[in-house]
Amino acid sequence: MKKYILFLSVILINLNILLAQTGNVGVGTTVPRSTLDVNGTMNVNNEINLGGTNSAV
Repeated sequence: MKKYILFLSVILINLNILLAQTGNVGVGTTVPRSTLDVNGTMNVNNEINLGGTNSAV
């Protein structure tokens, strides 16, 4: 029974950690200033859509 309670506790703690992440993510930066902050070069092979609709790219 103790193993079951310990197992359930570990699952609940990990679930809480996963659901509580509301911070920013940074690639190439240690202090991200927005939801996704990328510092570096970028290679795009196809297209980039920034807002709008499919008829107004």
